[in-house]
Amino acid sequence: MQLFKSLNIKLSIGFLISLFSSLIGQNCDDTTDAANRGPVKATVAQFTKWTNRSDKLVLVYFSADWCIVCKKQKPILNEVKEEKKNSCEVISFDMECNPLIAEHFEVDALPVILIYKKGKLTFSQKGLITKTNLVATLQLYE
Repeated sequence: MQLFKSLNIKLSIGFLISLFSSLIGQNCDDTTDAANRGPVKATVAQFTKWTNRSDKLVLVYFSADWCIVCKKQKPILNEVKEEKKNSCEVISFDMECNPLIAEHFEVDALPVILIYKKGKLTFSQKGLITKTNLVATLQLYE
C-alpha cells in the first residue's frame, strides 16, 4: 500500500511538471521563431551553411528563455548587433527549439557565443560576456 502511494505521488508530480513545462514551453513548430529569436529545429547541415555563407563574421548565440544569464546577455548582444551590422551577422538559437544543434555542440551551459570567420570557429565563450569584451573580440577577427 505504501509503495502504491509513493508511486502515485511520483506520477502526480511528473504529470504536474509535464503540464507546467508545456504551458511555459516554446512553440517550436515553425522554421523561424515568431519572436525573431532565430531558426527553430535547425539541422547541423543548415547551421554549417549559415556559418559559411557570409563574408562577414558570424556570431552564433545559444540561449533559452528560462536562462537568467541569457536575459542579461540579450540586450548586450542587441547593442553589438546594431553597432556591428556592417561587419557581423548574428544568428540566435533557442536551445529548447534546437535540440539537434544543442546535442551536436554539446551545449551544457548557457549562454554560449561562438564566432565564425569564413566558416571556421575562431572564438567560443560560455557565460556572460561584457559589451566591451565582445566588441574587442569581434574587432580581433574583422
